[in-house]
Amino acid sequence: MRNPFRNPQRRQQFEAMLSDHAARHGCLFHPDGRENHSNNIGQAFWRGYHGQLAAWIDRDMPLHVAYAAGEAVGRSHRAQSSLAQPAGEDAATSLSPVLGYWREPDLRPAPGARIAWIAPQPMGLQVWRGLVAGRHVATIRRQPAHGRSACSASLKGWMWTTHQAGSTAERMAIPESPTRGFSGLRAAKAALQAALSS
Repeated sequence: MRNPFRNPQRRQQFEAMLSDHAARHGCLFHPDGRENHSNNIGQAFWRGYHGQLAAWIDRDMPLHVAYAAGEAVGRSHRAQSSLAQPAGEDAATSLSPVLGYWREPDLRPAPGARIAWIAPQPMGLQVWRGLVAGRHVATIRRQPAHGRSACSASLKGWMWTTHQAGSTAERMAIPESPTRGFSGLRAAKAALQAALSS
């Protein structure tokens, strides 16, 4: 990744942030692998990673380096993800590797669990219920008039930190949400399964 800074100290700080991310350092990650937003450096890095505005970070502040490093890592991950995406796949399945985090880890199903989907009723709001070992863990909702288009999805105990491009949540720079919009059903199911496996 290209280092955008000319100042030697800032260049060194930028490289240190990339190293901290690669090493999954505690300032950026919780021990269970979740994004660490509990400190200024982590918050600045992850806001940059997810392309969220951070008006409180002045370009002259050292936190701007953390934000810039997060931007660089996020762009790199999204580029790698889009290159690996098969042709014809729904664009919303091309999400960053870090989709969110487990807000309630005790609700997390066993590693390797697969979601079994129950189809909705033909009338009214369409609601897909996702089950793991008979327990309801995921929900996808779509208005029938939307046909094969937009839907929203949630996973019990999970917080989304990556929003759909162009969504209200992205425009308002909402850092996290229990429900996320998707451009299609297939993308929502893929993201929920990826979150479950993270």
